[in-house]
Amino acid sequence: LPVAFIFVYPYFAIRSYYGLKDYQGLYGLNYLEKFYPDDYQAVIWLKQNIDGQPIIAEAVGESYTDFARVSANTGLPTILGWRVHEWLWRGSFDEAGKRTEIVREIYESKDLIRSKQLLNQYQVKYVFLGNLEKKQYPQLQEEKFEKLGEVVFFSGETKIYQLKR
Repeated sequence: LPVAFIFVYPYFAIRSYYGLKDYQGLYGLNYLEKFYPDDYQAVIWLKQNIDGQPIIAEAVGESYTDFARVSANTGLPTILGWRVHEWLWRGSFDEAGKRTEIVREIYESKDLIRSKQLLNQYQVKYVFLGNLEKKQYPQLQEEKFEKLGEVVFFSGETKIYQLKR
């Protein structure tokens, strides 16, 4: 009996420690659907309706967090996702630091002309506006995006703006 315990204990200990009691499958968007249902709907919409590789603006955040969820789950390029991740890959924080400030300025600047200039500089076609963007950029100037483009998707608090050229 003690020998059997040696083999049984690790099985239950590992399952308990790692929370594997309820297998969720391999579908990579499960977390998004559970914790950010409106963003999940937006990601599905982007995957089904956007051709090519247009650049999308989304909030910049830290590595291994929920930031960069749009680019990571659609394959669409963004200005910057995880700043420290980019810094480590590139060996310098110069570009990541610059882009962090540019994305902040895009979301928070009251200057419509400057925002348009930055969006054009980075060839952004879509601006994503979800709960993480609202949390990351407390001075968010949402009304300016209405002037720069149109809402092509919304679900709850999440919107996607397509910019005019």
